[in-house]
Amino acid sequence: TKVHPANDSDSVLAQYNNLIYSPLVGYNEDWELENVLAEDYEINDDGTVYTFTLRDATFHNGEPITAEDVQFTYNFIAYESIEIIDDQTVRFNLETPFPALVGRVLPFWGVLPKEVWIQGGAEDDPTNVELDPIVGSGPYQVQQWNQGQSIFLTPHDGHPLYTPESELVLQAFSDDQAPFRAFQEGEINILSIGPPAIAEDIRENMDNAEVTVMGGFQSTI
Repeated sequence: TKVHPANDSDSVLAQYNNLIYSPLVGYNEDWELENVLAEDYEINDDGTVYTFTLRDATFHNGEPITAEDVQFTYNFIAYESIEIIDDQTVRFNLETPFPALVGRVLPFWGVLPKEVWIQGGAEDDPTNVELDPIVGSGPYQVQQWNQGQSIFLTPHDGHPLYTPESELVLQAFSDDQAPFRAFQEGEINILSIGPPAIAEDIRENMDNAEVTVMGGFQSTI
């Protein structure tokens, strides 16, 4: 319903963030942790200092992704004590060890463009940022956004890790049965499953579809 990264459910947010806003680290199709916008990172012996070196990458508007953007993103979400070492190096200084930072927190949140969000009013009203256009850091960029209905995405050529070849449309539905009917009719190609009964119905009655159980946020077909 909104373009703010904390205003939707986990499953929707996970899709949105990983397509439009890339994280420092994330999980590949084998559910293995890999560097995304981070080129490398180091953790000190007691697990309180995490230092990330960034890849050469750009936002969808062509501006470089820097340590300042990383600091802004995680300050904006919840984290403090994030230190900029140089343009390509950022350090998280924690009071106590927190192993889940790399494995669970950072893969969830994509890096935001600081200047775009400040211009959109993030400092004045963090929950009502006006983004026009929407500028991300992920493998897909927003071509058109219809609030509460759909998002049309096109590949972003400047991503350092992923090179998608096709366009993508995310379509919203008001209930579980509507997308299932659309999937049966071939109107959509991928369905995020709601009730387990739908997955079982597809397994038993649709020869041209496959149910894949993800190790992460949700199941998809």
